[in-house]
Amino acid sequence: MKKLFLFIITVFLTAGCSQKPKLLPAGGGENYVVIIQNENAYIDFEKTYEDLFGKIIYTPQPEHMIKFTNVSSEKLYRYKLQKNLLIVEDLAGDNGNLNIVKEFLTPDDFKSVKNGKHIFGFKDSWAKHQYVLIVMGTDQNDLKKALLNYKDAIFNYYITASEKRLLEINTVKGLDSKAIRKMKAYGGFTFNLPKNKYIHIIENDTARIMGYIRHDPERMIVIAWRDSSEVPFINTNILFTFRNQIFKDFFQGDSVLVKYRGITYSAGKDTVWNGMKVFKYHGLWQNSKLIMGGPFGGYALYHNGKFYMIDYNVANPGEDKFPLILEMEGLLSTFKFVK
Repeated sequence: MKKLFLFIITVFLTAGCSQKPKLLPAGGGENYVVIIQNENAYIDFEKTYEDLFGKIIYTPQPEHMIKFTNVSSEKLYRYKLQKNLLIVEDLAGDNGNLNIVKEFLTPDDFKSVKNGKHIFGFKDSWAKHQYVLIVMGTDQNDLKKALLNYKDAIFNYYITASEKRLLEINTVKGLDSKAIRKMKAYGGFTFNLPKNKYIHIIENDTARIMGYIRHDPERMIVIAWRDSSEVPFINTNILFTFRNQIFKDFFQGDSVLVKYRGITYSAGKDTVWNGMKVFKYHGLWQNSKLIMGGPFGGYALYHNGKFYMIDYNVANPGEDKFPLILEMEGLLSTFKFVK
């Protein structure tokens, strides 16, 4: 875990601080990765990429969390402004990208590949909010091993990149200072809620709940808190029961779909988030009266004698919903307590 943490930090700090000409904004799908590799080599690596980017989330339809496509270096000019690029190469240039890689890596970087370094990350290379990852190997076998050995780190690189990008884009015009003042006064917390984007649907310190919604498509953030004696223990049953009651009392009666036809849709686990020990959860919400549903997620934790549920849910019928989840995670990555 320590090695992975150091790798991620190194990747995000690789880009220099020197001034660059003004860049056009990166385009393309938020969770799409364009792999730069010649076609013959790609065919041999395709199963490796399926393993690397094969994670699925139910929203309720199955969605790939990261989607990918392949183009050769000769066609890079068409995709140079994409949000997420993955450039793979070995020291012999068997993937057609050696000249491109030389634009990024120094002679010392190439020497480090021989010593076992494989991953190099860059931000804002050809477009604003663009993330480029270069994976190197001494030869094709070493390259394939690197992709598999670091598959979790590579996957998380693009997930984190999307969350950071969406946070930056959504808050570029400032923050909702009125909402943030009430967060601090009522609940003793804050997070970066974008200015003029979310409707304040509930801000009630007596009921100990705050909620914000954005339409087209639907995105909703709800934070509720209680004395720890009212919720003395956290597990999925207790948490989902609490969540169901909150949405029954204050909203339109959404409930958690835990399991259906042998598939478990809603679950949780202990982890660390924003430097705090939390119970991270995710799943599907449903509303039989409104005939609606979609994914939700969030974090439950204790702080200064209180229990907090930091929750989000999205709805986007017939369309991909995972990019909306990335947006919610990006905003809530700024959550912190102020007292």
